[in-house]
Amino acid sequence: MMDEVYRAHTFLQSEGVWIARGTFWDSSGAQFPATGKSAMTHRKDEWVLEGSMVVSSEPVRTFHNRYLIEPFGIGARTTSWRSENPKMGALLGDFVLVGDTIFSRFVCAYGRHSGIESLRKIGECEYEARGAAFEGSLILSSWAMNVIRDL
Repeated sequence: MMDEVYRAHTFLQSEGVWIARGTFWDSSGAQFPATGKSAMTHRKDEWVLEGSMVVSSEPVRTFHNRYLIEPFGIGARTTSWRSENPKMGALLGDFVLVGDTIFSRFVCAYGRHSGIESLRKIGECEYEARGAAFEGSLILSSWAMNVIRDL
């Protein structure tokens, strides 16, 4: 049963490119269209997820992240990741598999920033992503995206 949950999450488990479209909200609650792209590569001892999001605000904002992910152990439902974010610094996080959803949480290595994200699988090659980033208890940004595998 656990192997089925593990294999079912193509976003993490399979190499590939994913395209995202949706909405981004800034710290004031202003709403903007957003697009993104993520590419997953599996190496022997780590997985690499390179991603970017472009927010159609004035001026246009672009966010980049490069996640280094520890591959899931046999039967594991969680794994850890780390990233170096240009704006937030070093980030440490976890992925948790719960049924049709991948949850992720992160904290800045220096404790100032944190965030959450969920990716709910709605088809073999499609997810709904929802997330938010915080500075202390203040919301810096949030997003709602549809994520589709680029075939």
